[in-house]
Amino acid sequence: KMAVGIAALVVVLCPPCFANLEDDKKLQTVLCSSSEWSLSETLVTAPLLGSYNVTSTSSLLSRFIPVAGTLKYTCSDDDDNGNMTVEAFLRMDESTAPRNTLRYVATAAINGTTVRHIVVESSEQNYVGRTLVRDVKFDSETSKLVLAPKEKFLGASFALVWMPSTR
Repeated sequence: KMAVGIAALVVVLCPPCFANLEDDKKLQTVLCSSSEWSLSETLVTAPLLGSYNVTSTSSLLSRFIPVAGTLKYTCSDDDDNGNMTVEAFLRMDESTAPRNTLRYVATAAINGTTVRHIVVESSEQNYVGRTLVRDVKFDSETSKLVLAPKEKFLGASFALVWMPSTR
């Protein structure tokens, strides 16, 4: 049942063709159009386990992968340079408390189907200076924004599905 839900999400998300600056600007406008994005679901693909949706109590991986969060993209008034910042808040499973949250502020840049967050402030000092690379897809029909980090945790890859907090 879970695999069918994930497959349906993949089918719904038509792959964007952000191949030039104009398309990058369109995606930037989408990211900045919502005052805040809320984490809707976390999709995981793990060796031997297949694909599934992580909930706060569903697996060992939920201790390491966000189960709640918000993103706020802010675009600069200088549209020619495509400058953006992002403020991120991610919460992992409660069992990892007191270190179950991550907050960071980063500059953000879009290049095709990738967004890069270059961390300038963080609740975890070892994140400052890191470049976090995410594949990005947006479905205009459902308003779902999917960010898939390049990093893997315990051999599993994951995608964070975000929805606008306000429309």
